[in-house]
Amino acid sequence: MRRLGYERFGGPDVLSWRNAPVPMPGRGEVLVRTRAASINATDEKILAGSARIMKIGKRRPFGFGLDIAGTVEALGPGVGGVAIGDRVVGMTRDGDAFADASIARASALVPVPDSLDFAQAVTLAMSGGTAIGVVDALRVGPGEQVLVGGGSGAIGYLTVQLLVREGCPVAATGSAASAGLLRSLGAEPHDYRALDLSVLAGRFDAVVDISGHLRAADAGILLVDGGRFTTLVPSGPALGAQAAGVVRRGGPRVQNLILTATAERIGRAIALAAAGELRPQPGAVHPLEDVVDVLARRAAGADGTIGKIVFTAGDDARLT
Repeated sequence: MRRLGYERFGGPDVLSWRNAPVPMPGRGEVLVRTRAASINATDEKILAGSARIMKIGKRRPFGFGLDIAGTVEALGPGVGGVAIGDRVVGMTRDGDAFADASIARASALVPVPDSLDFAQAVTLAMSGGTAIGVVDALRVGPGEQVLVGGGSGAIGYLTVQLLVREGCPVAATGSAASAGLLRSLGAEPHDYRALDLSVLAGRFDAVVDISGHLRAADAGILLVDGGRFTTLVPSGPALGAQAAGVVRRGGPRVQNLILTATAERIGRAIALAAAGELRPQPGAVHPLEDVVDVLARRAAGADGTIGKIVFTAGDDARLT
């Protein structure tokens, strides 16, 4: 079977497709035929060698890609509640979703309802689980005003929808090109390149930064007294925040989130999408084998996709 891999850390140029044996699932594991995979910022950081804390397997060549959606092809010993042929989504064991098939722990997978296709489902793996975790951590109530930094990205797009669903008036930053998308989600759009802090000063009960473009100092201007600043991309004062805790910094409360897209969180995102309460819309869909070219365009700043980039495969690849 095909498997995308690399021997050394670097950019897209170190990736190549290789022939590999079909992996055998161990106890509590299943083999998933890849029907859709997606790229996360975390995947690119792992490739570059800047996120080595993430598990990427024990043997070189390393694989690429955490998010997978597909069908169960084989069961390891002790697996219950999952059957061959089931449609599932979740995270691969070794970060090698860009392959004809990958191993995943059965406990890390969530059923995909027939109302969602694989491309939609895979947008709700790491991004969906993270967005659910962000909103859980914010603990906002109806009427509380929230600014989402990076609201048009793969995580932000879902976070905005979840906050609107909670009854929060939402503003979101993004590129000028994403303004229409943000409005369609019920958010007030703001161009992050031309954000006028003085116009928005003292307006928000909570500010959440997903993009890394907002600083704690900026949040202090944007927030009401006692407001809180939550970030997934800590820098400056936020770096001193206790992981997943809240500290006072002479201004906003700073919450530095380290989140895991657990199966429980992914399952909640899938359930909301199946009920029509969350819109999982890929920003672009490409064939699985085009991933290296797409990554190269991203690295060169030549890919203008807004939202999640998804890659799909048919069910006809020979698993030999």
